[in-house]
Amino acid sequence: MLCGTEVDVLRDTECSTVVVRKGLVPSENMTGETCLVKVANSTVECYPLARVTIKSTYYTGTTKAVCMDAPVYDVMVGNIPGATELQNPLEDLAFTDDVETREASLRAKEEKPRKKKILFTM
Repeated sequence: MLCGTEVDVLRDTECSTVVVRKGLVPSENMTGETCLVKVANSTVECYPLARVTIKSTYYTGTTKAVCMDAPVYDVMVGNIPGATELQNPLEDLAFTDDVETREASLRAKEEKPRKKKILFTM
C-alpha cells in the first residue's frame, strides 16, 4: 500500500532510494524538495520528493520518495534502511497454467503415442 492505496511493488536492489508513481501521492505529501536521479539510460533527471507511507513485503514505514510520472512499477523500493529481502521471492508470484512454452508443447507431442496405420487387411 502507498498512502492507503493498493499498489504494485518492486524490490530494486540496484536502486538507492524509493521511487513512487506521482499520481498516487496526495499533494499534501509533497515536500517541495527535488532530487537529481541517474536513471537506467544514464541520464540525470530532476524529480520532486514526497514523504510517503508504504506497507509492503519489502518495506513498511514512512520515508522520502522520488516521484516519477511513469515508473515501471507504482512503488520501487531500493536499498534504504529497513528494506528487506524475501526469503523465498517465489512466494509473491501467482502461477498459472494458461501459458505453454514451445518446448513444453513439443515435448507433449513427442510423448503422445503415435497411431499405427493399417496398410491392408485380410
